[in-house]
Amino acid sequence: MFNLDVLGHYKRITMKVAKLHSFLFVALLPIAFSLIVPTWSIATPPDKSSSKNSSIDYKWVTEGGLEEEESVCFRAFKEAYKDFDLKEQKIDNLEQLLSLEDDPKDLNNQEKEVYCRSAYVGNKVVGFATFDELDSSGKVYIRQMAVDPNYWGRGIGKQLTFSILKKLQEIKQLALIACSANTGAIDFYKKIGFTKSEYMHEGYDTKLYIGLECKVQD
Repeated sequence: MFNLDVLGHYKRITMKVAKLHSFLFVALLPIAFSLIVPTWSIATPPDKSSSKNSSIDYKWVTEGGLEEEESVCFRAFKEAYKDFDLKEQKIDNLEQLLSLEDDPKDLNNQEKEVYCRSAYVGNKVVGFATFDELDSSGKVYIRQMAVDPNYWGRGIGKQLTFSILKKLQEIKQLALIACSANTGAIDFYKKIGFTKSEYMHEGYDTKLYIGLECKVQD
């Protein structure tokens, strides 16, 4: 039979030990947690919107070939025409459509002045526009404008389209010709101020192409 005083003393010791264990657990928990957390908290998922957050630079291209711009053009047209039957436009394939364009291939070999403005992410071309010289009426023809589909919706097309206004301040009007099947392009140009016009190159089928113009000053 235990002596009551001894039993009571034993209980008091047991309680103190239990409190000490509890204190050590609470005190050391933050230290242990800090050692564990960094191993998984730094494993954040990759940013899938990196192309949308990339900085865009614009430069005038004054010489050399336009191979990268041609590549951007092909990707843009391929996306734009993916749901269209080119046969209805009397065109066998996309390559044939692009071969009909009179875009410059080399700025060093042009019969007349051609202006080219390109958009870059780092050293990569993601968009471009080419323009003819100012004519006697104050009008400039936009030969081509294309943006890499991965960068659509960032305002690059609008920036490129109107970039010539800073180069040739005497411009009164911008003009272009779009394929009537490319409704996305037509809607885009109308959204930024272009309207349907009678502007058309000689020999172009008006059933397949549409002229658009934008008045920029009187």
